[in-house]
Amino acid sequence: MTPGEVRKPYEQARTARDKALLLVAVNGVPPSEMIQFCDTWRKWWPKDSAQLKAPFKVNLIRKKAHYAYHVTLFEEACEALKSLYEEWSRETSGEVDALFVTAEGKPLTQNAYERIWELLRERAALYQPNRDRGATENTPTWHETLPQNPGGNCMV
Repeated sequence: MTPGEVRKPYEQARTARDKALLLVAVNGVPPSEMIQFCDTWRKWWPKDSAQLKAPFKVNLIRKKAHYAYHVTLFEEACEALKSLYEEWSRETSGEVDALFVTAEGKPLTQNAYERIWELLRERAALYQPNRDRGATENTPTWHETLPQNPGGNCMV
């Protein structure tokens, strides 16, 4: 993705979680390893958040090849992760059990992660999933068919 292609979904990210996930992905964490990144955050998170400085290396394992590698997080991703942690720390009185969760408070899954990306791309007018698959103009997009919360936003 070019910087311009990243900027559009980033501008549509409404939560610290979405911004952090997007910036981590841009720093080289592929979708197939993002849940591993999210699930293992306690292993790589420094004891003092101030130590989360660029360049920051996170060790991961390639899902299919079982090959160990590391991803290097740069300044924007580190700052977004710190912001997410600080937000959760405030909301949980310092007891952060899970850094990456859905709006319902459940651990992030591969499907939920993919839905976040689809929603960001749709908000940024980068594509409309159902219509790209040959649906008619009157066919609602997947986002329009999801249950809505009282505020009217998709519950992802």
